[in-house]
Amino acid sequence: MFKAVFPGSFDPPTLGHLNIIERACDIFEEIVVVVAENRQKRYLFSAQERLEIMEGMLKHKKNVHCRIWDSLIVDYMKQEGIQVLIRGIRGMEDFSYEFELSMMNKALHPGIETFFMTTDPRYIVLRSSSIKELASFRGDVSLMVPPIVVEALKAKFPPEGNN
Repeated sequence: MFKAVFPGSFDPPTLGHLNIIERACDIFEEIVVVVAENRQKRYLFSAQERLEIMEGMLKHKKNVHCRIWDSLIVDYMKQEGIQVLIRGIRGMEDFSYEFELSMMNKALHPGIETFFMTTDPRYIVLRSSSIKELASFRGDVSLMVPPIVVEALKAKFPPEGNN
């Protein structure tokens, strides 16, 4: 069995992310969820908030650990001696992007293998950006994200008159 990394911005994490992680836990000895901190992106949640949400969502999984990383994922993998990178794929558009990214990662670190996992069909349309938009209008996101994320989104977008 191998260690694997599942990186992402997780802004916010979705049930699709959780599904990939839980399924990967049955395949790999250890999963490291790496919360990306990209200085060129604007996030709704800080890196620390996203880390705490991920840890809260995954506390029942003994073989999952969460970290923040602000550089190339291949550098993290080299530093930690991890060779497998997990990526979730919702459709052909994702695959095209992720395939290109995996080729770049392979060029940077030939020892890395990318493991593509298809999303459970229940979560195929879940995008963090769509969930944030719906939450900003105070729409119900409870079927798309874990309860801990629902509460975090409510704190970011309080009911009208409470902000």
